[in-house]
Amino acid sequence: MSTIYVFQTECPAHSGAPLAADRFLMWNSASGRTEYVTGAVMAESGRTVTAGTTSGAFAASGITRASTLLSAATLTDPTQAGQETTILFPSTTAIITVAPVAATILGSTVTATGATKITYASTASAVPGSITLIANSTSQWYIKSVVTSYSTLGAPVNITTT
Repeated sequence: MSTIYVFQTECPAHSGAPLAADRFLMWNSASGRTEYVTGAVMAESGRTVTAGTTSGAFAASGITRASTLLSAATLTDPTQAGQETTILFPSTTAIITVAPVAATILGSTVTATGATKITYASTASAVPGSITLIANSTSQWYIKSVVTSYSTLGAPVNITTT
């Protein structure tokens, strides 16, 4: 019977937080072989919620809660296929746009070649919404889901891609 490489006895400990491109050794029980997973995917698996800021960069993994202020934020491009990110849009009267650095957003009915940004607009009495994107590659996001609700107190949330 063989065992996987015993790296912990030969390699020094890492200091600081892992970077998105860092690689972690893992045993893939489905394929029966040793493989690696990136730090970006490990971060994605935690699905932690972080607060977005005006004109700040949104991470391409996990969940980002957008600011309630007028903002034009960027979404870092995916590091590998299968990666997911969710952007939560709060109820606000401000228009919020989120654009990937270089990747396109497919699944949009706006254009066959893909959208370049997500725009969120609502009214003060509208409820929040969210959009979840999944990566097909390092250059393409696909819309996995859009969650909006209708409020009898005001207008519905509008999340569009252009």
